[in-house]
Amino acid sequence: MLFPKIYVPAIDLDELFDDLFTPIARDSAAFVEVGLRLQKVFAILARLLQPSYRDSAFRHSQEALARAELEAVKPTLRIAERA
Repeated sequence: MLFPKIYVPAIDLDELFDDLFTPIARDSAAFVEVGLRLQKVFAILARLLQPSYRDSAFRHSQEALARAELEAVKPTLRIAERA
């Protein structure tokens, strides 16, 4: 051990995914290009051998898709409000 008196807690994978992907998915939900790229990344991560990666990638994929669908409906709602 190089530094036996230093302790670094393990990285929580769910927190890592939350910190990395949630802001991107939230702030760019209206941009199809970003959504497609995110889904490709989630698919790659889901294929990794660790189940925790698969679970987190699947959860974030579903959340990003839900945000994108909500953004797609907003213009229709705005038109309906004006009528």
